[in-house]
Amino acid sequence: MKRKNTFMKGVNKLSSKKEEKYKDKNKDKKNKECNCCCIEGIFEELKMRIGHVVTVYTKHNQNFSRRIHKVNSDILVLEDVPSPFPTYIVIPLCEISIFVYEDPSL
Repeated sequence: MKRKNTFMKGVNKLSSKKEEKYKDKNKDKKNKECNCCCIEGIFEELKMRIGHVVTVYTKHNQNFSRRIHKVNSDILVLEDVPSPFPTYIVIPLCEISIFVYEDPSL
């Protein structure tokens, strides 16, 4: 007779339920934190400056002076090291306090 391993099946179900609750709580928390009209303005301004160098200051007193690689409604991607092996810095828009852009034509 073969025995079924029912113990592990039950553990996986319990852990997946806990993970779902955790994800839901974090999603709600994130939406409350990021539910601000400033985010849309920051997104629009950064979107116009893709390919340009900006200095970004975060809420945790970190700053990054890099070229903007990509922006979407949730994150900003800065190019850290250029080719041949590029690396990127990903910053949530919720974490940005301010950013500074200097127009090179001035």
